[in-house]
Amino acid sequence: MRYRHVALFVGADLRSAEEYYARLFGMEVVLREGPLEPGGPDAGLWAQLPHDATWDDAEAAGVVIGMVALQRGDVILPLFAAPPTGDRTYAIGLVAERSVIQEVRSRLTDELVEGADEAWLAFVDRYGQRWQLSETAPFEGAGAKGRWLAV
Repeated sequence: MRYRHVALFVGADLRSAEEYYARLFGMEVVLREGPLEPGGPDAGLWAQLPHDATWDDAEAAGVVIGMVALQRGDVILPLFAAPPTGDRTYAIGLVAERSVIQEVRSRLTDELVEGADEAWLAFVDRYGQRWQLSETAPFEGAGAKGRWLAV
């Protein structure tokens, strides 16, 4: 296994955090996402901002961005908006072979499984840490599943 990403909570000003980390580490924005409208048929799901849309476009459309992913080479840094108190780590992502993912899945007992298939496993361990194991390293947003924010 190897690290794929470490996702961080950065406080309420996600736009500023994006600018800071992109500049600090020389990273590029690979995606921005936000929750779909509450009460709608897809409530609870997130969607991706189209690649050609900007922060200003999202704000003008009333879209709230809740996550930004930055990348440089194989390093991915997802940033989540959150109040500035509490835990700063959202998730730790690992790249692993399919057999290793299935092995870990078989050992889960009372952990909260958030998603799983043969090549992907997301769960929260007994200490509250969120883990995401994936067979492949590409970091895909909700847009890969056809969910886009309307701007």
